[in-house]
Amino acid sequence: GDTTAGVAAAGAGGGAVYVYIYYYGERVVIDRGTSVTGADNGAVVVQSQSQYGQASITVDHATFKADTDAGTNGEYGQSYGCGGALCLSGEYAQYDANVSNDTFSGDTSSGEDGAGAVAALGTALHLTADAFVDDSATGLYGSGAVSVSSTAGAQSSLSATGSTFTGDRTSDGDGGAVGINTVTSDGASVALADDHFSGNSAGSSSSAGYGGALYAGDYVTLADTGSVFEG
Repeated sequence: GDTTAGVAAAGAGGGAVYVYIYYYGERVVIDRGTSVTGADNGAVVVQSQSQYGQASITVDHATFKADTDAGTNGEYGQSYGCGGALCLSGEYAQYDANVSNDTFSGDTSSGEDGAGAVAALGTALHLTADAFVDDSATGLYGSGAVSVSSTAGAQSSLSATGSTFTGDRTSDGDGGAVGINTVTSDGASVALADDHFSGNSAGSSSSAGYGGALYAGDYVTLADTGSVFEG
């Protein structure tokens, strides 16, 4: 796999791809047939620390396998973890990310607030017909497959339609498959439709977890139509 040397600190990473945005908007497209395996420090990292750092992100028909994030690169200038496959960190910015028809398998994150596959801050994240299989997080407050976070300067939302989450887990965090956290009363909205959660888990023998499949924190509005949750 493609790698970056060392452990990624704040504002670094991107074992395969790193995109930094400051003044101008960016369009990032990862298209049909792309396969990223064994990348470190977040396989694909898109970061901004500017209110002008807008981005349109498309990931479609791609495969991410056994990618990792063991760094503290989740927010620019902060010591949080991010996503093993996709790290979308729009601090003070706003990203629109459409992730569809992709497979994420065996991706991992060990940083605080990280996610095994996809971590998003300041992002309207749309998941459509994606498969998340055996992704995992071991960091505090981490989520097994997908983590969506909002702060005062970086509002986020999540929609997921027709996606599957199978065998994803967090050993010390929030949401075996999906976790949504906010630190502002502006909150975050979550809309699920026809998703399938199976065999996901949160916690371990030594640490409590919250939400075997899904965790929604304070100020989160959750709506679901037709999804299936099973052990």
